[in-house]
Amino acid sequence: MTNRGHQLPDSSSSPPNLQFGYSTGDVSEEELTDLPSCAFAARPSSNTGIQHPYLASLHHNADSQCGPGGLSSSADFYGSSPYRVQRHAANIRERKRMLRSAIGPTGMHVPTFPYEKRLSKIDTLRLAIAYIALLREVLTADCDPLTYVEPYKLTYFNVTALGEPIRFLLNYGNLEFEDVRIDMEQWPTVKPTMPFGQMPILEHNGKVAHQSIPIARYLAKLVKLNGKNDWEDLEIDSAVETVNDLRAKIAAFHYEKDEAVKATKAGPLFSEILPFYLEKLEAQAKLNNGYLACGRLTWADLYFVGILKYLNFMALKDIIADSPNLVSVNEHVLALPSIKAWIEKRPQTDM
Repeated sequence: MTNRGHQLPDSSSSPPNLQFGYSTGDVSEEELTDLPSCAFAARPSSNTGIQHPYLASLHHNADSQCGPGGLSSSADFYGSSPYRVQRHAANIRERKRMLRSAIGPTGMHVPTFPYEKRLSKIDTLRLAIAYIALLREVLTADCDPLTYVEPYKLTYFNVTALGEPIRFLLNYGNLEFEDVRIDMEQWPTVKPTMPFGQMPILEHNGKVAHQSIPIARYLAKLVKLNGKNDWEDLEIDSAVETVNDLRAKIAAFHYEKDEAVKATKAGPLFSEILPFYLEKLEAQAKLNNGYLACGRLTWADLYFVGILKYLNFMALKDIIADSPNLVSVNEHVLALPSIKAWIEKRPQTDM
């Protein structure tokens, strides 16, 4: 008759037919129950020929001690000698050492838990069902749900302007995106649906973001065109905001509807504002070896080149024609394979 008083409780990681003897006084139950669960799961059986030498030895020793009919009494198993009790504890420690040695570097994937923290049979069954469901999904899906990333969706007018730096960054990082372009005739209907009535907007995983510069900054981090530290991020942001200031001043001239007022704005723009900004940006590009910040390609360069066509359109001229270092910035960006490929396939627009 099996001695149930010395049987480990039933669990998914400790089958009921696997029994170890222990002494309630001299050998702690912890020495037995903190074996990795694979020691129990890998018990050799007549149904499989897969046996690890160490595990086979471990279970063979356990069976020889416990016997096919169950666990013998403590007196029969240990005898009356304290030495035999100590030797049994030492044997357990040695088996654990051999098992961990056999597991080797995979040990991190076979954690040891106190018995009460182990999964029950029902929990193990639930995990198995979830795994099978996920496996079925992977096998039947058109794409791998484990690696699938939902495409981005960029919504902007059918022009370059503020949307183009974002398109540049998406293409630079080979990020799949839907390029939604709104015609001017559609805008009155679409405007009420936009955050703050403005575009561009970027959508991803059910979330919506607006404001072109924050969107570009977010994408720059994804495609590794941001700074290597906070100070470099500050340099890049400063360059981007300076270019955006220049854009705003040119736009104030271009979008002026009163022709008389527009004429008065033209003088200061072309004689003072443009020369001032272009001289400063030219010096900055020279200092950074043909880039706007950090002495290397950053998202500030993609932002500048992305809106350059828009700046030229509003200013009615090529504003960097006399700025060789800014020309270098432009050439560096346009020479990027991903940007070059995008420019060749993008819709052709005047602005």
